[in-house]
Amino acid sequence: MNRRSFFQAAAASTAAVLASGASADSHIMNAPGQAESSPAVQNPLEVNIADPGAPRCWRDRATDVFVQLEELHPGDPGQLSGTVLRIMEAGRYASLQAEIGDVQQPYGGRATHCLGYLGAGELAQLADDAESGEALFTRPLRELYPCVLPNALSGARLIFVGGDRPEMQLCFGAHCLGVVRGQLLKTFLRCARMRSTEAARA
Repeated sequence: MNRRSFFQAAAASTAAVLASGASADSHIMNAPGQAESSPAVQNPLEVNIADPGAPRCWRDRATDVFVQLEELHPGDPGQLSGTVLRIMEAGRYASLQAEIGDVQQPYGGRATHCLGYLGAGELAQLADDAESGEALFTRPLRELYPCVLPNALSGARLIFVGGDRPEMQLCFGAHCLGVVRGQLLKTFLRCARMRSTEAARA
């Protein structure tokens, strides 16, 4: 389990700023130690790549950037699958993590299950291969806890399909857990390249 917990802002004034300045598509919350500081308002813990204001956070290594995946064959247009791809940190510490199951926990916080991850070099290569016009390629994801078995693969993988309508699927076995397509995919890959290859603000 990836025990990434999310905390609500403690101050009412801070909450008001967040409510007025953040898109409904972004999950912007304060960590306990940041609740009284204004930088926490300007630097959210996470932001949805679909948010029009997301690019201002791309270089901020303290902010996770995520994209919500859609069902491969949606019952309704835009139906979400419940999985996300999350870009964390920056530079040599950058990583992409695939997650599922944002669930309320008994202790009050929220947690997700990590399906696997890519390190900084692998993330940069993913963006390079996608932007170079590769027609089809697969990237296996690594197990989150390498202490169990160093360099172990989790069984999940990303499948990129290029062409006029590019898409990237998150798969486990024969099952597609979600897909990101078109302009949203291109935007996510640009962010991935920036985070994995450039120095980022602290």
